Amino acid sequence: MFEPEKSWSYEVGLKSNWLDDRLQANLALFITDLQDYQVALPGPDGFFRNITNAEVGIRGLELELLAEPVDGLSLNASLGLLSGEFKRYKNPFSGEDFSGNRLNYTPNLTYNLGAQYRSASGLFGRVELQGLGTTYFDDGNQLKQDPYVIANARIGYEAQDYSIYFFANNLFNQEYLNNAFIFPPPTVIGSFGERTNYGIQTQFRF
Repeated sequence: MFEPEKSWSYEVGLKSNWLDDRLQANLALFITDLQDYQVALPGPDGFFRNITNAEVGIRGLELELLAEPVDGLSLNASLGLLSGEFKRYKNPFSGEDFSGNRLNYTPNLTYNLGAQYRSASGLFGRVELQGLGTTYFDDGNQLKQDPYVIANARIGYEAQDYSIYFFANNLFNQEYLNNAFIFPPPTVIGSFGERTNYGIQTQFRF
């Protein structure tokens, strides 16, 4: 038996434009307190069949910068800092106390850097970096993914009625985990994110 989940959220922010709207800066600070946060519990066979409640606190900051230094060229940068932890949480079956542990699947850092150019003749290009900080996958903070960065690139041509792009995602073949869990103990099973992939995308407008 578990209780319904409830939350109190608070956010304050600032949006601003500078240099004749060629530079935009946005900042947000937020707090979320989750009462009776619902946690899925794995059984001895590794399958999640039970739910219990915990108290969770989340604190964060988001910063975003957008710039257009010259016509056609756009630059963007964003930064997210996140602190999520179990304020009160004890596993009712094992008796383990996870209070004070990091909340799973909440990276402590996220960031994005990008540059994009779109010419009047239709040529298009974009490169970007996407980064994530340390991410835990379990309540006990034993399984984790260390910080990593992924690079993506895209070039193409945009006409009035159609567009065609060639893209490369995870350009440098960064290896990283999307999730991991213990099953059966002490064996760890996980799934990896996509490796380098290339492709062609077309769009038609009618």
